[in-house]
Amino acid sequence: MTEKRVSVRLVAEGGRQVRAELTGVGEAGAQGFGRLSREMELANTRLAAFARRTAIAMSAAAAAATASLGLIVRSTVESAAQIRQFSQIANATPEAFQRWSAGARTVGIEQEKLADILKDVNDRVGDFLQTGGGPMADFFESVAPKVGVTADQFARLSGPEALQLYIDTLERAGLSQQEMTFYLEAMASDATRLLPLLRGGGTEMARLGAQASSLGAVLDGDALAALRRTEVALGTVSLVFEGLRNRIAVAVAPSLGALASVFVALASEGGILRRSIDALGENLGRLTTYAGTFAAFMAGRWVAGLAAAALSVRGLATALVVLRGALIRTGVGALIVGAGELVYQFSTLVARVGGVGEAFRLLSNLASEVWSRMGLTLDAAFARMGAGWEGLKASGL
Repeated sequence: MTEKRVSVRLVAEGGRQVRAELTGVGEAGAQGFGRLSREMELANTRLAAFARRTAIAMSAAAAAATASLGLIVRSTVESAAQIRQFSQIANATPEAFQRWSAGARTVGIEQEKLADILKDVNDRVGDFLQTGGGPMADFFESVAPKVGVTADQFARLSGPEALQLYIDTLERAGLSQQEMTFYLEAMASDATRLLPLLRGGGTEMARLGAQASSLGAVLDGDALAALRRTEVALGTVSLVFEGLRNRIAVAVAPSLGALASVFVALASEGGILRRSIDALGENLGRLTTYAGTFAAFMAGRWVAGLAAAALSVRGLATALVVLRGALIRTGVGALIVGAGELVYQFSTLVARVGGVGEAFRLLSNLASEVWSRMGLTLDAAFARMGAGWEGLKASGL
């Protein structure tokens, strides 16, 4: 019996322990899942914020890329237009001119200057072919016959080809550096700077041009044609906006004209604006005097009050309250205006009589006259009062 009771007790205690363990496992699991849920929510919040920042950055990058592409296209279109213009001046194909431009840039000659040099070469060749004279006359008399070069060989050459043949002829004739400089400068100013590139048949110029072409710096005919179409399209868009601007201007012009007419009428003689301006001009001296009087009042009355208040920190608040009440009771605004008017009138009097002393003398005379007349008036009043009293007494009162 004892063994059975012990077994039952052990089983009961074991069951309670298992249930407690399971309860603990359940609570721990609930806490773990709650923590996991919070971590997931925090992770989702961070991912959403990152996604928003990424979207903003991508939008900004797309806008910047679009603007950059627009600038690149416009710059390339303008460059292509310059290439067409310069190559025409130089009497060269656009591809050949770009190759020479790439080489000339290494010796400090830009596209525009290169086009001017080749233009001068064409001009010199054409001058000799037409007149038999010009800067190339000495060349064909003294240099070209030594190597069997004739003017006909220059007749059908482009600008770059003519300059290359010219330098080749000078080299084959065995001219010194000084002589080559003389002949090159006679052809075109600064043409000597191209000599290092065009010696030996122009191998260095050809190498630099080929390098530029391999790097994509040389636009071929198809690319130039496409950019030309783009240039025309952009020009058409500009015309559209110009037409829109003109239409807006035409529509708004009548209203602006009417507004201008009204403004002119207001500013003309008899207009409200003209009268206001005239009144302001006539009273400008008076307003200036008011302002000076106000400033003097501020500097004298208020600064003195502030200085006195500063001597007694304990009574500062009380002094300010008393000062404010005094200003309110005495009507400081009316006082300032009245004082200003008095100063202004006195200044006018001084200006009219010619001096301060004369002004005070006139004021003194005026005061004497006023007091004299006041005395006469009082004497007459007292005389009338006496006569009335005598009349009353005569009546028996």
